[in-house]
Amino acid sequence: MSAPLRLGTRGSPLALAQARWVAARLGGASEIVVVRTEGDRDASRPLAEFPEPGAFTCALQDALRSGQVDLAIHSFKDLPVEEPAGLSILAVPVREDPRDLWISRSGAPWREAPRGARVGTGSPRRVSQLAALREDLAAVPIRGNLDTRLAKMARGEVDALVVAFAGVRRLGLTPAGAVPFPPEEMLGAPGQGALAIEGRADEGDRLGDALRALHDRDAWRCACAERDLLRRMGGGCHLALGALATLDGEAIRLRAAYAVEEGLRRVDVRGATPEDAALAAREALSR
Repeated sequence: MSAPLRLGTRGSPLALAQARWVAARLGGASEIVVVRTEGDRDASRPLAEFPEPGAFTCALQDALRSGQVDLAIHSFKDLPVEEPAGLSILAVPVREDPRDLWISRSGAPWREAPRGARVGTGSPRRVSQLAALREDLAAVPIRGNLDTRLAKMARGEVDALVVAFAGVRRLGLTPAGAVPFPPEEMLGAPGQGALAIEGRADEGDRLGDALRALHDRDAWRCACAERDLLRRMGGGCHLALGALATLDGEAIRLRAAYAVEEGLRRVDVRGATPEDAALAAREALSR
């Protein structure tokens, strides 16, 4: 009888929900191993103050290298733009909703929020796109898991939140006053809504059968286009860049929003491959 697959994950409610989702679809025996990352150990420090890259991934990757775990389950958006030597993304499952979600204490959509409403988000990407929608909204840095953020809003520390819709769905939550942003208004982080199952590069063949049924080629192509754009822009999670890739036949449509000194720059391009789409978007953003 083969040993159970050890799945490494962060210990947040969302990360555990994602790991359980993967375990249920792998078939066979598996064991969830919680690994504390730097981002988890210091939950009060703003993410912008963490050294790049990998505040939420490096400890999991170390656990892979040491043999503590067989696979690491990541939120794709948390991955560094360059894959570390000896490791490989072995599968990307079907993608959850990649949009951002507006949640307000009053139930009002963003257009109807009071002037100067305090919006909980520390993401430069969200801050810049919110400012393009309404300059009067006041972004308030906020950290913690979704329940923590909702509790802070209920206590009146903020009037509204902007969070990833995928996390809300994976946790099975239905917060009142929740409205998804269409891509025309706000674009999520590169890779948002996708999971990445990472393993040791030399074990891809051994684990291939278990992972093949989980892998979604469309999700992989789209997430890779977004990640490659982020790499070409020279950034990580601190870069004020939103991106969303979708399929247009066999081509990849890539929309991006990037904060520059004079405001928000938006582009909408197509490419035959993830790399082609990312290059076209990079060139368009640089004009």
